[in-house]
Amino acid sequence: MHTLLTMASLARSGAGAQLPIGVDELHHKTGVEEQKVREVLARLEKSKLALPNPEGLQIPDVQKLEAFLEFLELRERFGELG
Repeated sequence: MHTLLTMASLARSGAGAQLPIGVDELHHKTGVEEQKVREVLARLEKSKLALPNPEGLQIPDVQKLEAFLEFLELRERFGELG
């Protein structure tokens, strides 16, 4: 996720970013197994934070992606409440 956020921040145009990258490239760039990359991207797509398209991935709002990543880090660090 950090790699995706870094790439989106660098490619930012307005609020969003277009990233010319797919699952295979993310897998190789991050060292994360391909199935896990697919799972993360499916979660991001469901949340409309990263949308696949013929050119790669569209990140509609880089700040929302960053906020989501911060949320996940806090949840991992402190656990779920309830």
